[in-house]
Amino acid sequence: SHSVRVGWFVRVSSQSLRRGARFAETMQAREELSVFRKYMVAAGLWDLMGKEEDTYTVFAPSDEAFAKLPDNIKKRIESKPEVMAAVVKIHIIPKETVSVANLDGHPMIVLPTMLSNKKVQFYRDGLGAAVMTNGHKGIVKVADIKSGNGILHVIDGVVVPATYSARLVAAIEEAEGKAGLLVQ
Repeated sequence: SHSVRVGWFVRVSSQSLRRGARFAETMQAREELSVFRKYMVAAGLWDLMGKEEDTYTVFAPSDEAFAKLPDNIKKRIESKPEVMAAVVKIHIIPKETVSVANLDGHPMIVLPTMLSNKKVQFYRDGLGAAVMTNGHKGIVKVADIKSGNGILHVIDGVVVPATYSARLVAAIEEAEGKAGLLVQ
C-alpha cells in the first residue's frame, strides 16, 4: 500500500509521491494558477516547492479568484512583499498531504499553514470541500491533483491572513468609502 492513515490524515508514501512531477512543475502546467505562481515567485517561495524532500498541500486560488479582489486590494498586496508572502503562505500546508477524502467522517480538519501560528479550516459545505480562515473562504473546484511532493487543490477564493485582513478592509473602506468583503 502507498498510503497510511495517521489520525485524520492519509500520509502518502514518499515513494509514491516522488514518481510524479514536482509541485512547481505541476503548478506550472495549470494555466488557471498564473497569478498564484507570480505571487509565489515574487515572495521567494517558488523554488521551495521543487524540493524533493518536502511535501505540501496547496490550496491555490485560481486566476478567477484573484480577479474577484478589488483592484486597490490587489495593488496593496502586490506593493508589499511581506503581504504577498503572507497571502501565499496561508494557502500552503507544509509536511502534510491532505486530500478531500480525509474529510470523510470528520466535520472539519484544522491545518497549520506556512504562515507562523496561522491555521485554516478544511471542511465540507453545501458546495463541496472548502477552506476558510477569518471568514474568507475558497471552494475547492479541482481537488486532489497529485504531484511528486504533494497535493494541489484549486480554489475559487483568496484566503487572507487576519493580520493583513484588517488592513485590506481598511484599504477598501478608504478607496470605496464603505465596508466590503474581500471574497464572497
